[in-house]
Amino acid sequence: MLPGQTTNVVIDSGYRAPGPLKVAPGQVITLFVRPSSIRLTSGIAASSAPLPATLGGFSVTLRQTFSPPVAVPIISINPIGTCPAVSVAPVCSYLAAITVQIPFELMPNAERSRLPENFASLTVAENNVDGDPLQLNAVASNLHIVTSCDSTLLTLSPPCVSLVKKSDGSVVTPKFPALPGDTVTISLYGLGRAAPAVKTGELPTDSSSLVPETKMGLRFGTNPAAPEADSDPDAAFLSTDSVGLYSVSFKVPEVPKDTPACSEAIASNFSVTIARGASSESVSLCVRTPDQK
Repeated sequence: MLPGQTTNVVIDSGYRAPGPLKVAPGQVITLFVRPSSIRLTSGIAASSAPLPATLGGFSVTLRQTFSPPVAVPIISINPIGTCPAVSVAPVCSYLAAITVQIPFELMPNAERSRLPENFASLTVAENNVDGDPLQLNAVASNLHIVTSCDSTLLTLSPPCVSLVKKSDGSVVTPKFPALPGDTVTISLYGLGRAAPAVKTGELPTDSSSLVPETKMGLRFGTNPAAPEADSDPDAAFLSTDSVGLYSVSFKVPEVPKDTPACSEAIASNFSVTIARGASSESVSLCVRTPDQK
């Protein structure tokens, strides 16, 4: 092996060649990187917004066809040791989990458009030395409903539940179902650009940065007689709680007759689908039925 040469690394598996990473403007994601020299012993998080472009010796740059390079704001960096649980001496590898916000400056490609394609990539630099670029599939929206075990959160909270909260801040679970008439809020990443615009790496000052053309579909579980309802949410906006976090809120409808209650055998009886453009994401919830105590 030549001096300074590194071995190859398996980056994906399956039955198709890996494609570019699909991301939307403003989306929060985690990049898992195998550093060449930096070894963190504990996590580092940005202390406040606006977010820094360099953290713990790492920096990330967005490059694309139709604009100059853009510094990518970093939310946090966490060390990850991967060791298989085997009886023989383990073979461990070290990764750095770098949580970033994709700049709002990312130019999405429109499907079936005759416009020239925007080729975009992310490059992680370690002490100002660039690594290999990660190719991106730039889209207008790429929805992900946040869970308590997402790598983008600083503190993981198993068991993993979707972050759907009542107005008092409590999370909707089978033991603590939502009530008809409750206003609940779903936390998401990847809804895309809002209006008025918010600068990359910064928090909105209030909840007036709205996300237009956000749609919802509501359905009550296994009740075939319950009609599906499509509607606009009560509100869809960039949250003031965290950079790149979106909130979608709606009022829980009345429960149709014969809808089963949640139990040990029935994990959910109500589903919500949120969509914007060509992207959608669903979450299953529990709503208290009239015969539940």
